[in-house]
Amino acid sequence: MIKSMTGFASLTQDDEAATITVTIRSVNHRFLDLQLRLPSSLAPLESRLRARVQQRVARGRVEVAVSLQQRRAATLDVELNEAFLQALDDAVGQFGDHPVGQEFGRMLSEINMGTAVYSTPITANGTMIIMTHNELFAIQEGAQRK
Repeated sequence: MIKSMTGFASLTQDDEAATITVTIRSVNHRFLDLQLRLPSSLAPLESRLRARVQQRVARGRVEVAVSLQQRRAATLDVELNEAFLQALDDAVGQFGDHPVGQEFGRMLSEINMGTAVYSTPITANGTMIIMTHNELFAIQEGAQRK
């Protein structure tokens, strides 16, 4: 008896949370060529789905496509860890009392460039480089404006 490896099936399941559609297509092929197309939210299930298909199909070009449309957004329960928040607040307070922390927020100098700065200032070899719309500034410690 000859059995064909060509086939098509599609199933859709609806409930109040989502609609999921699974479509399977297969054609004759010498070896098993399995293609899975899953939404990223179902990616963790890919290896289990692949193993399940391989248990039942020995050969053929098989495409399994899964589509998922969620009707409502997943809810996220967030709980505030007050002990961690207090420890973080204490650490920030200690940082401000430390000599490094005292220097951290201190303004060293202010320069009016006359226009907006269009790039992130970078430093190289003790020089800070800043680009505005029409000028390039190279600033070194102790330099005087001309």
